[in-house]
Amino acid sequence: MTPFSERPVSFAAGAVTLAGLLHAPAADGPLQGTGIVLVPGGLVRRTGLHRLYLTAARALSSRGAWVLRFDLPGVGESGGAVRAVTSTRLASLAGSHVEEARAALDLVERETGAGTLVVLGHCSGGRSALACADADARVDGVVAWATPVGDDRAAEPAGWTEEAVRRLHIRGTPALWVYGTRDVAWPAFQSMTAALAGTSSSGPPWTVRTIPSANHDFTSIEWTAAAIDATLHWMIARRLSRSPESGVRWTSA
Repeated sequence: MTPFSERPVSFAAGAVTLAGLLHAPAADGPLQGTGIVLVPGGLVRRTGLHRLYLTAARALSSRGAWVLRFDLPGVGESGGAVRAVTSTRLASLAGSHVEEARAALDLVERETGAGTLVVLGHCSGGRSALACADADARVDGVVAWATPVGDDRAAEPAGWTEEAVRRLHIRGTPALWVYGTRDVAWPAFQSMTAALAGTSSSGPPWTVRTIPSANHDFTSIEWTAAAIDATLHWMIARRLSRSPESGVRWTSA
């Protein structure tokens, strides 16, 4: 059995102290020198839905990466109050947690010396990861799992998410998008990529991976494994190949 090393950490994001777990590389591997921040969404604790983030962190650290999981303000062991709460939803998708994600990057950079930094998020955590990549030039790549690019009510891309993604598209920031074909967020993403076509001369270095029949939360063991495998393969390929990808590649599990 792989001897996983996970130690508690705390760090400041503005006036709030956040709690997390930093996974040290469990073995030498192709992701050595990579630091990955798993950005949570909504009111989900750092383990992720059905331990999705915990499973991903251990898989990534077993390939040589440093991985940080943390709780958002007012969630789990973190201080402060829950943000972006509305009268109609427990946690609105309209907000983001850029300050918290950037503070998490600060910790990873300071504690590990990682030369490559990646942000990864599921659902609204993916939106915060995208916003963090848009705001922070240190981010070398972003992974968005089942990320809604529309607003809370519509299937069409809208608001700040589309603008952030447009800037990442033009800048050429590498990104991996993973969706289940039964995910309600999948049609809006397809609409967004169609709208972005032609706004960059070479196209973004994006890979889009679909998981047949998977739902929004990748709830089966097979769907979870497929999302993590897609992420591992993409990160390892990006590390080993110094030439940028051309355009958007669409693949299916």
